[in-house]
Amino acid sequence: TDGGATFSQPFMMFDKAMGFDPPYPVIHNGTLAVSWHETTNLPSSSNFFTSDKILFSTSTDNGKTWTDTQVASGINADTPLLAYDTTRNRYDMYWNMNGNNDPNASVGDLDIFFSSSADGKTWTSPVRVNDDPKNTGRDQNLPEMSITASGRLDMVWYDDRNDPFPPAGPGNVGNRNDLYYASSTDGGATWSKNVRLNDVTLNRTIGTWNNQYFIQVPPAVVSADTYAVAVWSDTRNGDDAANAQDLYAGPVAYDVSTIPAGLKGASTGAYTGSDVAIVGIVIGVAGLLAGAGVVMLLTVMARRRAAAAGDVKVPAGPS
Repeated sequence: TDGGATFSQPFMMFDKAMGFDPPYPVIHNGTLAVSWHETTNLPSSSNFFTSDKILFSTSTDNGKTWTDTQVASGINADTPLLAYDTTRNRYDMYWNMNGNNDPNASVGDLDIFFSSSADGKTWTSPVRVNDDPKNTGRDQNLPEMSITASGRLDMVWYDDRNDPFPPAGPGNVGNRNDLYYASSTDGGATWSKNVRLNDVTLNRTIGTWNNQYFIQVPPAVVSADTYAVAVWSDTRNGDDAANAQDLYAGPVAYDVSTIPAGLKGASTGAYTGSDVAIVGIVIGVAGLLAGAGVVMLLTVMARRRAAAAGDVKVPAGPS
């Protein structure tokens, strides 16, 4: 209460098995709300690691006592993120989870799910955001979402659907992936066709990923009513020796007039409604944002991993 000069004594919020990921907090009208997942190990005979619960908890006494509500449950459910939608006066939660909820199945993969609640007690049935075929062994994970002032939901995530190598085995998150994007204009009930934002497939054998340090750099997305900008960890400038990664940006536009001159899509016909134009792939985020008149603060987090509506028009050719 004094600008960070002093702090209260720390205390344990949850005495529960939470895996690697911490609770993600939202404060609304004096209530502290968090999303988190409770992990339970599956029998050794299972082809998967854990059966998890996705939970929403609230506290009105600064985190000393909590009221828990289960939102969903599933195999390898992980990293539920929480947002408050001021346009609709409700909580939004999104996470990745095995879409095939059979612990003895031979094939499954992580999918992106979305749910919402006006009171934190009753949640909508989880909606699958990614539109690739189910149970292929190709993961979608680490979703990030932003909400525009008009209520459009923009979501990005890492996606293995185009990986030419065999599906990853236990303890491995795949060899190649891409950054995919989808949006919703009806509050998450339906989602647009998924769009690949990067123009060079991401080689995840380069840099800190897979079985090296179990560190992943999540993507980020920021939105305005007529455009959005996504940022991700890109390996195109790295190799086996340097293992370099960079931040690349992929802007999308819902109105051609918002695209700065010289970028792909600037001379294309107008885009409206649920249509989206891929503006270009840019390294050097600051220059892009200055040109687009956007101010964005990006926080790159290192996380450890526990184990259709509307057609999309994409101008051809790289930027």
